[in-house]
Amino acid sequence: MKLQRPIFFDAHVSPICLPDFDFDDGTKCYVTGWGRSGPLSSTPDILQETSIPLVAHRVCQLYYKQKRVNNVTSDMRCAGTLGQSRGTCKGDSGGPLACERDDRWYLMGVTSWANEGCMHNGDLGVFSDVLYFRSWIEEVMKNNTKTAE
Repeated sequence: MKLQRPIFFDAHVSPICLPDFDFDDGTKCYVTGWGRSGPLSSTPDILQETSIPLVAHRVCQLYYKQKRVNNVTSDMRCAGTLGQSRGTCKGDSGGPLACERDDRWYLMGVTSWANEGCMHNGDLGVFSDVLYFRSWIEEVMKNNTKTAE
């Protein structure tokens, strides 16, 4: 990735890897963001974090098909615990779904949507699947020859 200025890593800022493998359903991963903690709450001043497990794609597809909300397609991945109000909300879009293996963090998803924009009703969170888009991401980065001015 090309940046206008360098990033300095410290205890609060660290790199994350693009995955070339998947994690098992039920793996505890983390979401972080500056979004609301509920549909009626205000935006926080402190970065929020919570853990949520990965959910099987088929389970998520069937769940949202029954709710008649949105289609969960092959380029999406889901996480959360049905019935548990824990996860992303309005303002978290674009944030990471990060999972750890062998002391390395992997970006498995990018926050996309949930029923009514918030996982407050115990709905599953839906994320863009980074593993699905990995080759596209690498191609865009390889072809990005423009330098920052």
